[in-house]
Amino acid sequence: MDLDLKIFDDGELTDGVYTITDVRGLNLAVRKEGNGYAPELTAEDGSVYQQFKLQSQGNGKWRISPVADDRYSLDICGCSNKDGAKLIVYPNNDTSAQKFRIDRDGEGFRILTAASSFGKYLGNRDGLAQTSVRDDRSLWAFHSV
Repeated sequence: MDLDLKIFDDGELTDGVYTITDVRGLNLAVRKEGNGYAPELTAEDGSVYQQFKLQSQGNGKWRISPVADDRYSLDICGCSNKDGAKLIVYPNNDTSAQKFRIDRDGEGFRILTAASSFGKYLGNRDGLAQTSVRDDRSLWAFHSV
């Protein structure tokens, strides 16, 4: 995995725009669906649909919004704390479903969900979903845009 360590400045995350890549090299993206968006993993295409804005919410918590439409954020469906709870794209509402913690882990990063009180990860096992499994499928790279 090719990591862009510019995300850190003296060990701290910074607000900014990034692409988010899984261990297989696929980019997290949003696709237009009805009146909103749906998350997916796709090959890199350089489009705005593969860019996400990280916004600090304080205390190490982050909102992750698609640059294509920052009225929306990544969200754990129903603010569930269960494994398998799907990642969705939902209008901004400032709930725990839309807050994440991003921790350095070796050569990558883990995205932990506030919906699970930061006990579970965003993973790409059986679709983009919350998981308690800490393996390569819950490891991500962030690339500064």
